[in-house]
Amino acid sequence: MRSYFNGITHKNLDLIESLKEETKLMRKKQRHNDKLLEELTCKNRNIKEPLKKAKSDLGKLGNDLDFFRKQKKTLEAEKGKLLLLEDNLKDMGWRHEVLFQRLHAIESDRNRYRKALSNAVHEKQQKIHFRNLIG
Repeated sequence: MRSYFNGITHKNLDLIESLKEETKLMRKKQRHNDKLLEELTCKNRNIKEPLKKAKSDLGKLGNDLDFFRKQKKTLEAEKGKLLLLEDNLKDMGWRHEVLFQRLHAIESDRNRYRKALSNAVHEKQQKIHFRNLIG
């Protein structure tokens, strides 16, 4: 009977020893896992900050893009107006040139008529003066 209990005692001692060894390994593994968790948490923090900044920048760039698109539409509309005004200016320039040429023609006619009138008046005065001398 004694050998029976000694066998059980040795088995239990061996079991205790193996459990102690297993506990030691588990603690070592736990420390390793804790260090790994700490490293990964640090890496995660280091990744989250740039990600957060990138998301913020993305939002800002999205707003900038919307503003740019609105400005582009406004610019295109203003460019259309400018082209229309340039066409109107060109037409007005042609009209101005035509009117300016007509003015010169009318002034030329006026000067010719004035000269003719002046000559006619002068001729008439000479005739009257001549008649007065004769008559």
